[in-house]
Amino acid sequence: MRELVPFASLDAIHIYFPDPWPKKKHHKFRTVRFENLIMLRNRLKKGGKLFIATDHPEYAEFMEKEIALTGAFFKRLPYGGDDRPIKTKWEKKQIADCWEIHYFLLEAI
Repeated sequence: MRELVPFASLDAIHIYFPDPWPKKKHHKFRTVRFENLIMLRNRLKKGGKLFIATDHPEYAEFMEKEIALTGAFFKRLPYGGDDRPIKTKWEKKQIADCWEIHYFLLEAI
C-alpha cells in the first residue's frame, strides 16, 4: 500500500478478519494499528470508507483503542452485521458457531 497506492485514490478499503497476532510481542505485526490506520487514511479520498471486522475479542478491544487515537482523521459510523448483505465464508462460519463479530466503519475526514 505504501509504495503502490497513490494518496487519496481509494473510495473504500475492506479488512475482514485480519490475523490477530495474539502474543503481545507480535502486536507490531497487526494490520489494524494506529500507524497503519494513518497510512490507510492517506490512501482514501475524503469521505472514503474503511470497513473492518474481527471475531477476536482481544483484537477488537485493541482496535477500539487504536481507532480512538485517529479522531482527527476518521469519523466512526454505526455499522454491524445487518449492514453487510454479503458475508465472507469465515464470517458465516463464525456466526453459525455463535462467535460475536465486531464491526467497525470509519469515514475519512
